[in-house]
Amino acid sequence: MSVIELCVGGQKFTTTKTTLLKNVCLFQKMAEIKNHNSTMCMFIDRSPAHFDSILNFMRDGEIDFPDAILECRRLRREAVYYELEELVKNCDVEIAKREANINAKNSEDTNSPAASQRLDTLSASDQPVITEVPETPRLPGNGSLSLLEIRDAPSNESIGNQMRTPEIGNTVTTEKV
Repeated sequence: MSVIELCVGGQKFTTTKTTLLKNVCLFQKMAEIKNHNSTMCMFIDRSPAHFDSILNFMRDGEIDFPDAILECRRLRREAVYYELEELVKNCDVEIAKREANINAKNSEDTNSPAASQRLDTLSASDQPVITEVPETPRLPGNGSLSLLEIRDAPSNESIGNQMRTPEIGNTVTTEKV
């Protein structure tokens, strides 16, 4: 059994040549370059953040996805780099499921009676009114974007916009001058 040490972004991982060669991937190409039976060390200039998940997937074909959808996307990016097609497909399915859940939740949130009541309350006051803009474009990489328009309550004049990307928690507000 040939033991292989991998240095991924400065962090060391140890596995066997058999594990690395189980899947048709980048490691087969690397093994062809260093084809000998002694203990060898390969340096890979990538972040080690998801490599333990990658290596465990190569060992047993199972994956425990990270909690955050952004981390799932990063894991997918690493799977693409290592040419692990099956893991890329699994990531695509998981990301699609999570996006569907997020979109369903966002739809429930904006269409709920409580949301309508909040908008009615705001409309009756001098507070700005925030409404969701239909047909909001999709972000590159399958991210979702929620675009809201902010209107002055008394005049109903548009006074700004707010963009939200729920997957990563960013909110950007712009005001018209």
